[in-house]
Amino acid sequence: MTELTQEGRVLSLLENTLACPEELLVPSATLRDELGLSELDVETLRLLINRDCNVVLEKTDMAAVGTLEDLHDLVREKTGK
Repeated sequence: MTELTQEGRVLSLLENTLACPEELLVPSATLRDELGLSELDVETLRLLINRDCNVVLEKTDMAAVGTLEDLHDLVREKTGK
């Protein structure tokens, strides 16, 4: 079994846990408008990323995230990967 990258884990969480359609999961997709995530969804995503990616994202970190690419960049920054 192949281990997912950090990016793959985030995409998997969005698709499988928050029911975001795979075809919408492009770097430029906005979390709130295009993916339709509510504030509760974003908080859930933050907690799941913390658990699954072995990283600590604070609520304040997520406030600056607009797009999926921003989220990937944040996770890379926090994990150093």
